[in-house]
Amino acid sequence: KTEVLPLGPISHRRGVVESRDLSGQPTVPENKLEDGVKIQSDGEAMRILGGWVGNKVDAETLWTPILQRMNKAASSWSKTGITFKGRKIVASTLILSRAQYMLTTNDPPDTVVKEVNRVIKKFM
Repeated sequence: KTEVLPLGPISHRRGVVESRDLSGQPTVPENKLEDGVKIQSDGEAMRILGGWVGNKVDAETLWTPILQRMNKAASSWSKTGITFKGRKIVASTLILSRAQYMLTTNDPPDTVVKEVNRVIKKFM
């Protein structure tokens, strides 16, 4: 699976998407990308080594599945009646760990940070 993320000014990126040519203009037939190659448009993210990259990507959308998994884990564990110390362990090992790698590759928007804090406070 091959994906291309056009970089540069928006006019160039649009040209690459429309012409399927990395130069952004249909100049030389040999430069044309094959039909199976996916070209990322603005607003689309592609995953590289676990991190998400793209032009004009909505960061909150990238974090939604992680927040859902965090909420699910917190909800499940809050029904068990564990002690405060147990909740602390669960929060750090099972809830916050869901976001750990993503935090190293993609900065979360402020709304995501607030939601993570809300989930943890509610769980504790």
